[in-house]
Amino acid sequence: EETVTVDEAVEARGSIADIRFGVGAYVTRWLRAGVAVHALTGENRLFSGRTFPDTTRFGSVGDTSVVDFAGTQLSAGVELTPIRGVSIAGSARRGLGMRVLSGDSTLRRADAPDRIGVGLRVDRVTGATFALSYARNRWTRLRGLGGPNLDVFDGTDLMGGVEAVGPRLGELPLLIRLGARQRTLPFGLNDTEVRERAFTGGLGLPFVGGRAVADVALQRASRTPVAGAAADRAGLADVRERAWTLSVGFTVRP
Repeated sequence: EETVTVDEAVEARGSIADIRFGVGAYVTRWLRAGVAVHALTGENRLFSGRTFPDTTRFGSVGDTSVVDFAGTQLSAGVELTPIRGVSIAGSARRGLGMRVLSGDSTLRRADAPDRIGVGLRVDRVTGATFALSYARNRWTRLRGLGGPNLDVFDGTDLMGGVEAVGPRLGELPLLIRLGARQRTLPFGLNDTEVRERAFTGGLGLPFVGGRAVADVALQRASRTPVAGAAADRAGLADVRERAWTLSVGFTVRP
């Protein structure tokens, strides 16, 4: 009998893209509406391998498999402007069939998630814009795409923010942005829902006569299991995940 050291690697990479075909109409001065069809497509690449330090005696072993995703959704939305400087928007999305494919064979079936959302924007204060939104996602409709032990939870998403005109940089003013977000993640931990909170601050730096804006933002995020009996049973009461994210973007208007 001989003990051999081995390095084992397991990797999964993939995503699902949302390709939307939509139309909208400016119904009246205070009402706009639109509908869309969504094609959901993507893939997931799974790799597992073993590497032995003594390559003269043992050869490395690796295996890669690819699965594809395909699904559809329908959505509709409206935006109301009851008074000048106040906009209210609402949208709904209905998920249809969703499949996991390997070549031409269907491995699993489920339904794409449903979603409803509402939002409010206020521009009544000179030099400032306030926004608030709420959304509810039915992620559990995707449960059939995973294994029987996959933890999936429906989630809520609450966001708020403000953008205000700050001090001037030359002839153009800076834009100051502050935001906050709380949401329930679709995937849990040991049968326990996980909640994410994020706080963001940023600046918009205009240049080229205001035709371009450089956006810089810093975000502080944390994830914690939702407190309750399930978290206590799983021993997750003190589990935390924290992160800082720095983002930079550019917007150019011809």
